[in-house]
Amino acid sequence: MRAGDFNGDGAGDLAVGVPWEDLQGLVDAGAANVLFGGPSGLSAVGNEFWDQDSPGVGDVAEAGDEFGWM
Repeated sequence: MRAGDFNGDGAGDLAVGVPWEDLQGLVDAGAANVLFGGPSGLSAVGNEFWDQDSPGVGDVAEAGDEFGWM
């Protein structure tokens, strides 16, 4: 898990790694679930699932990357 302001709104957000997530046949490519914060704290509403093929994330998803291992 890593905390930060991932969407630049001034509220704390939380990224939860899922390093052994399989993506489209790519074993252990990995991903992260991002929960965004607001005035009431963290919320699952509007959460995002990021992998290395997501816009703004560098590189590309490959088997064994274990993206999200933090």
